[in-house]
Amino acid sequence: MEQLSLEAKILLDAILNIGDVYSVDESLLVNVEILTGKPRSEVIEVWNKMTQDGIVFQKDHKWFIDQNHLEKIKEAVQEYLAENGITADKVINSIEDEIQKVPEKISIFVKLLGRVYKSGDKKSVTFVDGEWLSDIGNLCKEFVKKRVAFRSSWSSRKHSYTSFYLRTWPFDIEEIIRNIILKHLNIEGLADEEWNIISLLLLSQNLSLEYQVIKNNVNLTDPELRDLITNLKERGLVTEEYGKLVLPQGLKEPLTQYFKENFYQKLKSRNPSLN
Repeated sequence: MEQLSLEAKILLDAILNIGDVYSVDESLLVNVEILTGKPRSEVIEVWNKMTQDGIVFQKDHKWFIDQNHLEKIKEAVQEYLAENGITADKVINSIEDEIQKVPEKISIFVKLLGRVYKSGDKKSVTFVDGEWLSDIGNLCKEFVKKRVAFRSSWSSRKHSYTSFYLRTWPFDIEEIIRNIILKHLNIEGLADEEWNIISLLLLSQNLSLEYQVIKNNVNLTDPELRDLITNLKERGLVTEEYGKLVLPQGLKEPLTQYFKENFYQKLKSRNPSLN
């Protein structure tokens, strides 16, 4: 296998992270155009050479990387990523700096997590028609330019769709975002009474409960409960809408995971019947 060009490395990086590639035009070439500014005709030439060299091939209408070249390709792509500062540590530092400069942006990261669709080991956020012209869509576009997401588009008779596949190889950007959010929301600093409120919301049907329902299920006075809710709101863990306390959808999975791994263990130690 000859030395790969920059355009070839971007194309292969996209395949490794998107997985099921049907349209070369709208799933692969567009990402090279965004990152390099090269005209599509030049990128098509690079792609055609890769197919001629047997690096990629088509089967059942999908494109794959030839297994005989896979390990060398991964090495080459990881080298390209490292040269461009796309490593887990550097991405973590970059997002941390972003949040430090614009603390409000953490709410957009939370909303993004709530939109992630998982299929196997692939993760994506999909928008219908012009829906992607939004704060979450803008964040996804930023991610493409920062090489931690890949854009893909397709259309049906009635709608157009734009998907952004989050990087899962060689590191998982969604996992990085989740850990940063939990850190900034100071999950470890939550009191047991606050976890009691969050656990009620996690168990509710729509991650929301009326204030009175929560009050009926906790052993707290009205002022004590109000103080706790104010603290949770200030941390960005809950919002209050129309008399209901609401847990953002994007926090459901990370909070559930943390609850099971940490707080639930405390409950079991206090209450042997849970074992």
